[in-house]
Parts: sequence; C-alpha cells; structure tokens
Amino acid sequence: MSETTNEPQRPERRFERSDRSGRSTLFRPRALASHEALKRSFAEAKEAIAGSISEEAKTGMAEAATGERIEPRPGWVVIGIGVAVMILVALAVGAGAYAYGQAKGRAIERAAHERVPQKYSAEQMAVLNAALEKLREGSSTAAVTMLSDLKGQSGAIPSISYLLALAALQDGNTSLASTEAEKSISLKERVSDSLALLAVLETQKASDRTQMAMVDPRRRAEALLREAMAVDPANPYPHFELATLLRYQGNRQEALKEIEAAKARLNPMDSHLVMDITSRLLRLESLAAVDLPPQKPPTNDPRELLPAAYAAMKRGDFEQAADLLRKTQSVMDRELFIYLINDPAMRRYAREPKLSEFYPEK
Repeated sequence: MSETTNEPQRPERRFERSDRSGRSTLFRPRALASHEALKRSFAEAKEAIAGSISEEAKTGMAEAATGERIEPRPGWVVIGIGVAVMILVALAVGAGAYAYGQAKGRAIERAAHERVPQKYSAEQMAVLNAALEKLREGSSTAAVTMLSDLKGQSGAIPSISYLLALAALQDGNTSLASTEAEKSISLKERVSDSLALLAVLETQKASDRTQMAMVDPRRRAEALLREAMAVDPANPYPHFELATLLRYQGNRQEALKEIEAAKARLNPMDSHLVMDITSRLLRLESLAAVDLPPQKPPTNDPRELLPAAYAAMKRGDFEQAADLLRKTQSVMDRELFIYLINDPAMRRYAREPKLSEFYPEK
C-alpha cells in the first residue's frame, strides 16, 4: 500500500486551450500564482502593523516605568524636511524658467529690431497715413506732395518709393511714377507691385497714339507682368492686370484663366468695406447711448446700415436693429455679413432674443 499523508495535493497544472465553457485556461496557473502572492502580501502587511502596535505599546510601558518621555524616531521630521526641499526646488525651477522666458523674449525683440530696424518716427508715420488717406479719397496731387516731402526728410521709410509711384500714377505724372517704381525695384521693395505698376504705364503708352516706341508696349507690359508673377506668386494683382491686357488683345480664354488665378489669391473679404465698417463701429463703441448720432434716412449702403444697426442695439431698440440687419444681409455677401456681425462690439448683443436669427448658435 502506498503511504498516505494529510498534506493536500497540489492542483495539477493544466495548459489546455479551453475548458468546457469555452473560455481560455492558458493563463490559469499564472492567475493562481498571483492570488497566492497577494495573500502573502496581506499577511506581511498584517504582521508589520502588529509589530508597530506592539512597539508603541512597549514604548508606553517604558515611559510609565521610568517616568521619562522617550522621544519618537524622527521620521516625520525627515519627511517634513524632504517636502520643504522639494518646494524650494520647485520654486527655484519656476523662477529659473520665468527668467529664461524673459531673456528669450528680449532676445526675440532684439533680433526683430536687427532684422527690421525702425527708421522713421511716429510723426513721419502719421504723415504717411494722412497721405494715404488723401490718395484713397482721390486727392492724388496732395498725396504726391506729402509723400515727396516725406521722402525728402528721410529716404529710409520702407516702400516710400513705391507709394510715391502709385500716387504719381493716379495723378497722371507718368515720368515720376516710372522713376519711383524703378527706384523701388532697385531697393528690392515691393518688387512685384512695382513691376506691375510699370506694366500699367506701358499699357498707357500703347493707348496713346502720340507716343512712338521701337517695341510694342503691350508686349513689354506682358513681360513685366509675368516677371511680377515670378517674383511673388502670391500677388493677385499682376494676374488681374494680365487678364485685362489679354482681354483687350482678344484672348478671352487666357484672360479668364488669369482672372481665376487672381480670384484664388484674393482675400475673400472686401478689405476696404471691412475697414470702413469696423472704423465706424469703433467710433460708435466709444460713445454713450445718449451721445449716439441720430438715425439717418434709409439707404442701401452697407457702410451706413451696419453701423446704424449697432447704434440701435446700443439704444436698446432691437426690433429696429434686426430690421437694419436684414436689409444689410440683402445687399451684402453672406460670408462678409457673417464676418462683420461677429465684430466684438456687435457680438455683445448676440443673446438678445430678437437677434437670434443672426446668431443661431446662441
């Protein structure tokens, strides 16, 4: 007979692919081993806790017998010191990162100043802005005078030669326009625009029967425009000028291609209209409701309609504001209208129920 013992038999290690339920048993021995390790960890933790309790009891009995207090081990002191050290290290790292960021910011500013040094004063910039306003208003002669005086004070203002050439072109002074455009190209400033400006001058020569030229001005204009495209492929205006030239030559198919190329490069927003309306909104935004200008007679000009709608919002007349917005919407491109009504000044009133049709997400 074989000897028998009371020791329980170990379970047989099975590595079948699946049991009767179809579940995999491949990792069952590993799961059992993990369970045994977890039981051992609980037992060790229990012994450690019991040991610490008995140690505290022994300490209490010793204090009662001797009448003296036995100081505890300095564990919490060490932990406190460690936490304080970590806080100090974190503060030092934060201060260092802040100082590094400040130094890097100053370095970027210095690099930007070295790349584009400011060669003009605030007063000169104010004169330049006033001259460009005159040019836009159609006062080209006044613009030429102001820009010429400004260039005489300091020839270092970037693009001043091109701007003077543009003003001279609008003023009919083709000689000055040609000279300043060539100067701008030699300075490598607004090269593509200056080449396009020279091309416009050539097309004007072609339409002037009193001027004789060895080379057909239209061919020279086309060459200048293609050069302008090569210099700055993102510039839409040489494409537009070339489309105009090709159209007058009877090449409508090629002209249409250039129009599409110019359209692809243009900002979808009408920049002049956006700036006009935004500047009016800014002026109205700074006024109190009682100081707003009186309502003007009905108009179809969006430059008047949208600011009037904003003024109505400030007065609290949201029905009138909604009517003006509907009228503006009917005479303006949809994307441009959405862009403008989301101006920060107007968007403050987006939650008004009577304006919900214009701000549906609110």
